[in-house]
Amino acid sequence: MAAAGGALGAALRGFPGIVTRRAVGTASHVHETAGEVVVVLVFAAGRTGQVATLVVDFIMSHMGRDRRLDSHAPVQQHTGPGCGCGTPNAVHYVCTPRQAAIAARMLRYASADTQGPSRPHALLSSVPLPVLLSHALCAFRDGYRQAVGEDLSLPSMGLWANVLRAIPDAGLDRRELPARTVLSLRGMRAVLRDLERRRWLTSDKQGRGVHLLRLTASGRQARDAGPRLVANVERRWRRRFGTGEVAALHTALADIARQFDVCWPWSLTGYGPGDASVTGGGHVPGVVGPPRIPPHGADWPVVLRKGGGAARRPPLPALLSEVLAAFTMDYEWDAFGYGAGLWSTSNLLQFVKASGMALEEAAARGDVRGNGKSGLERHLVVVVESGKPGDGSRRVHLTPKGQRARDSHAYLVEAVEQDWQRRYGKAVAALRQVLERLDRQLGEGWPNYPDTTAWFLESLVVGGAAARRR
Repeated sequence: MAAAGGALGAALRGFPGIVTRRAVGTASHVHETAGEVVVVLVFAAGRTGQVATLVVDFIMSHMGRDRRLDSHAPVQQHTGPGCGCGTPNAVHYVCTPRQAAIAARMLRYASADTQGPSRPHALLSSVPLPVLLSHALCAFRDGYRQAVGEDLSLPSMGLWANVLRAIPDAGLDRRELPARTVLSLRGMRAVLRDLERRRWLTSDKQGRGVHLLRLTASGRQARDAGPRLVANVERRWRRRFGTGEVAALHTALADIARQFDVCWPWSLTGYGPGDASVTGGGHVPGVVGPPRIPPHGADWPVVLRKGGGAARRPPLPALLSEVLAAFTMDYEWDAFGYGAGLWSTSNLLQFVKASGMALEEAAARGDVRGNGKSGLERHLVVVVESGKPGDGSRRVHLTPKGQRARDSHAYLVEAVEQDWQRRYGKAVAALRQVLERLDRQLGEGWPNYPDTTAWFLESLVVGGAAARRR
């Protein structure tokens, strides 16, 4: 029992903004009995103390309501003394030993340590390579989306590239699909369900774990439409930017991608419908190799490039996706914990100042809603001030975890690009040059990193609507 209070006390001592080193009776501390833990908290003045207050309040207020944490009993905050120490200006929480242990883990999860060692301060000397890749990929996706329009008989680019293209007319054993697409098991299950609702796919159980996936006539038509749609967008790009420029982009991307040890999805995707990370975190540690295998979740398939998972001449958006996915993984190699990777630092975290950011702007930039349920809030990358919804006064602040990710961003993107120049040679400089020329013609307004889960949501919405119509 005493271990829970001791662990929480250690977590308090290591968290910025929580005062633990003043004279006895004026600092944060923990009292533990057989069945109850009283947490006495004193916060520092200023912004650091404000962030610490918001973090602790988020953890404690969600403890008794969220079964993923502990719904044993709600954690209660007491304005009066919860112990006999008489600590002035203190906030008191009363919780169970189990809740105290969980609170200690969550405080450590919100700390800077989850983002690995601190990096040297750096300033960006040019537009980061992943931003240039993202602008090009988002522009291509937009062209594809415009070509599809409202025609529900046509697939999204993600649906075609990550699922449909891999299923031949003769059908495919369901167990083979992840290796053909590099799609996580959880992502695959969600999309296959939606395709069956849409009546583009049937699944026949044939014994010994074999589920034969077959495309229906409408599914085959959708699959065959994908390459034509991609080719049409490429033709428009050649007319707009020049055949030589598009060819140079394709060559530079292919020269880099063919040197990868593992395959990547043809359309940049998250780990699943609710997880924007490319490989699902670091449950399985990475291997520097060779072969170089990235850290990944248990559901992410490792497909070695020699295993036949990659086509010899992938189309342009597939190459953009593969190269951006590989850069993302190298950027995130030593980071731990969800929500502080390249997608969130590029679009949101790097723009959050010490004074915070208005909730409305943060919501437009990233996965923040202010209700405690969005990914960056649940994973304690950001905390949001309380207030009425839509009153315009609420601000978003970075936790120590989020601050470390923000402050490391400039150093990491340049360090990875320099490492790529050593590993992949002149193709990296060639890629940057053609992307910079292209970026000047693409216009403004493209995100610094693509949405990796939108295609899952679109698949769910269309599949659900098809099921309801029946």
